[in-house]
Formats: sequence, structure tokens, C-alpha cells
Amino acid sequence: MSTAATAATHPEDPQAGPWPRGVSRTPQMSIGQVVTRLRAEFPTVTNSKVRFLEEQGVVSPARTATGYRKFSESDVERLRFCLASQRDTYMPLAKIVQRLRALDAGHEADIEPTARIVASQGQLRAPVRSDLTITARELRDLSGISESELGEIVSIGLVTPDLAGYFPQRALAIIHAVVALRSEGVPIRNLRYLRTFAQRNIDLAEQIIGAGRHDRSGADKERRLARTAELTQVLTTLATELTRHEVDQLD
Repeated sequence: MSTAATAATHPEDPQAGPWPRGVSRTPQMSIGQVVTRLRAEFPTVTNSKVRFLEEQGVVSPARTATGYRKFSESDVERLRFCLASQRDTYMPLAKIVQRLRALDAGHEADIEPTARIVASQGQLRAPVRSDLTITARELRDLSGISESELGEIVSIGLVTPDLAGYFPQRALAIIHAVVALRSEGVPIRNLRYLRTFAQRNIDLAEQIIGAGRHDRSGADKERRLARTAELTQVLTTLATELTRHEVDQLD
């Protein structure tokens, strides 16, 4: 029985149907209402993104007699799980779908996405901003870098603030790595090539999939972005393993 059919047959049975258990599967929200709900936490989510995630098997919303999608609270939680996994752990979409299938089968241990942590006034705590950004002060407090060092890191493009001056939280991991290399005597300015390396990986991934050639709809764009992210991860893994191989060859 399909997910939608299961939800229609047992809309409120907490033990029937897909994960999450105990969450209503009564179809009552339009796609626009779902996007409005999710944008408080994921500001860039769109109708096209939700349709793409449906196509990939994250959710299976019910359909009205006229063909309109109707989503449940359960669907919203599945979408939230997927979006959080992509944002917080950069997990490939195919693996997220596998994890959701494991959840559907009742295997709920060790598969929740890892929550990210930021700092405020030197103390670790969960982020409070809905878009999970981090301020320059928080970056400096947690990493121990100076204002001038952060400025140098920004100037060579290793991290980039938005127009309001906030950084994505992945900037924290980048700066930790920069600090580790600086402690080994590597000048910050010498790390510019790493950004170039990352950009070349993206360029190669886009060449492989022919990026932009078939973006006739929002769903096409989402499919391309997901594929680019997956191929970039493969290229990064390859580079890591090649580096390890070269290290192993050292005398």
C-alpha cells in the first residue's frame, strides 16, 4: 500500500503508516501552507523544492479529486527532517531518503540529524535565530581569532557574510580549520587556493550534469542542485583519498 493510501486508511493511528509516529496524517494543508510553515526555519524553501522532495520519495501527499496536493502534519515533519539533514550535516538526498525508509520500518536509533551548536559570549549553546546564522562576534568568541584575522579570512573568500553581516554556521567549522593550520605556521593568505579548489569541484560537477541546460521548471533546478551537491561530495571524497594515498607513499 502506498504512503498516501496508508495515511488515508489510518489517518490517526499512531502505529500505522510512515514515520513520524503519533503525528497526524490527516491531509489538510496546501503546498503553499506547508512552505509558509517551513520558511520560519528554512527561509529558502519553495514550492518547487517541496515538489522535488515529493518526487524523490521524502513525502507522498494525498491528492484531491481535482489533483491538488494535500499535506499532513506528518508530511511537514518529514520535510523538516530532510531539510535539516541537508542543512546541518550536508547529507546527500539519497541517503536522507534511505534514513527515512529506515524510520518507516521502525529503526529509529542513531538516525536523527546532528544539531549544530554556536557560541554566545564564550558559552556554547543552541542557536536561537530561526535561520541558524552566526554573528562575527560569535565566530571570534568561539574560535579565538581576532577581528583583523576574521577580516582577512573574509577577504580571501573562505567565509562570506550576508548583507546583514551574519555568517552561515558552516563558517565556524571553516574557521576552526584555518586556526588549526595557522597554529602550524601556515599564513591565512596562503589558504586562498582551497577556495579555488572548491570552486573547481563545483565547476566540474556542473559540467558533468550539464548545469542549466534543462532548467525548464523549479523542479528541474532543484534536481540539478541536488545532483551537483552529490557529485561535489564524490569529488571531495576522491581528493581526500588521493591525498591519503600520497601521504602513504612518503618515506
